[in-house]
Amino acid sequence: MSGDRTRYPADPVAVRRWPPQSFLAALSDQDRNELLALGRPQLYRRDEALMLQGEDRNHVVVILRGFSKIIHEDTLGAKMVLAIRGQGDIVGELAGLLNRPRAATVRACGPASVRMMGFSAFNSFLSGHPDASLALARATAFKLDSSDRRLIDAGVRRALTRIARLLEDLAGRYGEPCEGGVVDIAVDLPQADLAAMAGMSPSSVYRQICLLRDTGVISNRYARIRVLNHDRLRALALAA
Repeated sequence: MSGDRTRYPADPVAVRRWPPQSFLAALSDQDRNELLALGRPQLYRRDEALMLQGEDRNHVVVILRGFSKIIHEDTLGAKMVLAIRGQGDIVGELAGLLNRPRAATVRACGPASVRMMGFSAFNSFLSGHPDASLALARATAFKLDSSDRRLIDAGVRRALTRIARLLEDLAGRYGEPCEGGVVDIAVDLPQADLAAMAGMSPSSVYRQICLLRDTGVISNRYARIRVLNHDRLRALALAA
């Protein structure tokens, strides 16, 4: 693991606070433990692929630690980051449910600890656990709703509002509280990735990030962003 020295606890169930919109957060303790017992523990390095676009391998992955990018490549070879997935999220379930090749590649943003399981075992688990089936439906609906809202924002919202909405969403889902009300968005987010997710040009994202930084709403260092004034960021996200 050259350069990646992060170590994760062997027991993922030791995590007691899952992001509220995540799949694992919606499961009961018993269902969560049973599900994770089905999977094979797996560690990934930065940029290593959890799954590849176009492949028909039939497995799902539950992320326990770390973050991953959902990346789509078009027929001309252009790549776009569609979303970030993190602790408590499930990836690969749509290809299994729809019985079709994967529509995107999933790559680790840094060291990642996951549970990998075959879709047939996962589907059998869902069949015997109706509450878990409902939790999956809700988690999937939340992801689709997030995608829809970004598409709508790209057409009707001004640039500052769009980047504020994206940062507020990421801070709410994956932020780590720090002293003084500061929230650290705990995933590396190059501005090119933010631009792809917000449907903006990299130069426009750069200008909005500079504006947010200069007005004390955020701070940024390399690809990491900290929210310094969450109330102000939220107000900007709600603007027309």
